[in-house]
Amino acid sequence: MSSSCAFTIESSEGTFTLSPPWDLAPSHHPSGTESEGQGQRLHSGVLRDLERQNQKKENIRLLEEQIALTKQLMEERDKALMEEGSQQS
Repeated sequence: MSSSCAFTIESSEGTFTLSPPWDLAPSHHPSGTESEGQGQRLHSGVLRDLERQNQKKENIRLLEEQIALTKQLMEERDKALMEEGSQQS
């Protein structure tokens, strides 16, 4: 049974992670304020996405209502034209 392990090395040049196959790769660990800023941006982005989704739903609802009203208007216009045509004959 093999086990895998990794080591993190901090130096004046940065933080490095040593993991199998034991390559040194620079890694980035955000500071507390940087991490908080990223969390705030993520939260703001989620809120904007939710607002866009709600606006899209409202736009679709308004379009459907407009389609229904247009259909009703056309039916009423056709009915009025049919009555007008039957009165002239």
